[in-house]
Amino acid sequence: MRLPIDTAGLMFMLVRDAEPVRDFETKQVKADPDGVPLFQVDLVAFGDDAHVDAQRAVYHRRLVLMRDVLAALGVECPLPEGAFYLWAPAPGGDAWGLAHRLATEGGAVVSPGEFYGDAGSDHVRIAVVQPDDRLALVARRLGA
Repeated sequence: MRLPIDTAGLMFMLVRDAEPVRDFETKQVKADPDGVPLFQVDLVAFGDDAHVDAQRAVYHRRLVLMRDVLAALGVECPLPEGAFYLWAPAPGGDAWGLAHRLATEGGAVVSPGEFYGDAGSDHVRIAVVQPDDRLALVARRLGA
């Protein structure tokens, strides 16, 4: 059975509750070759959040690691509540200086906050999307 990405699936993924789209289910006429309405397939596919929980755990572990690396450098950074990046205040407000240090000493390429507007110019954005072994290498290089 194939798991399509169609309008019904996207709607369900955004809504995350079948109740608002129950009427849509009765109007859904598309079916896969086996005769299973695609909407029912979407309910099954998007109803399993185990993979979401697993990915959240991965990102949380990586965020904690990089937060601790920054703390060892004297940069206190709060963990985000729903992102896969840290928004770290740069010492002395010098985001380019912190970005340069992380690149030259740790091998980590981060974004100076001004990339995201003037209000972020004294921060850096550190995405923790690299594999764990690469982040561990950055941590070792920075002495954390």
